[in-house]
Amino acid sequence: MHFVLLARLKPHTSNLHGPLEAARIIFRHPHAGAANTKRLTGYFVVAAALCFFPVSASISTSLENKVTVYMLSCDGEMVNDVCRGMEKTYLPFTYAVSVDQHSVSYRTMGERGIQHELSFCAVQDTNSWLCQFNGDEVPKTRFGMVSGKYAEIATCVADTTHRPPIQVSMWRWWLVRLHEKLS
Repeated sequence: MHFVLLARLKPHTSNLHGPLEAARIIFRHPHAGAANTKRLTGYFVVAAALCFFPVSASISTSLENKVTVYMLSCDGEMVNDVCRGMEKTYLPFTYAVSVDQHSVSYRTMGERGIQHELSFCAVQDTNSWLCQFNGDEVPKTRFGMVSGKYAEIATCVADTTHRPPIQVSMWRWWLVRLHEKLS
């Protein structure tokens, strides 16, 4: 088939000096460039989908002892997990959990190399841990992961207008982030 295509493009294809000249002839053909571009675009889309699919299937990205949490806020009413208002992204937090040392550290998307240690943590495993901001015996708030879902537990609720953030998949977070940037 390769020789048939070359023969159609240029009758003197037997005088070609190697595969490089044959490639030049094929790319000069008006229809060959469009087909190659479509094929390359298709390969890129398939490769991107295969690279990111396993990550998009989970609510948080777990890698060994690390978990990344993607969250949104909703300024309207939540009906069946759908925001009836404007959504806004929070910076994703990547938590590194050490079960042996009962410690949790975190970093945000904007702070690539900077790790912050959280004190006063109770750690069961990577997906189940709670921390508090101070050493109070009865803390006002605890936060962390409970069975793989982000949770804020308030023991003394004074502010009833506070709406907790909504944990979402990485793909959903990026979609809202893109909408924010393009608006």
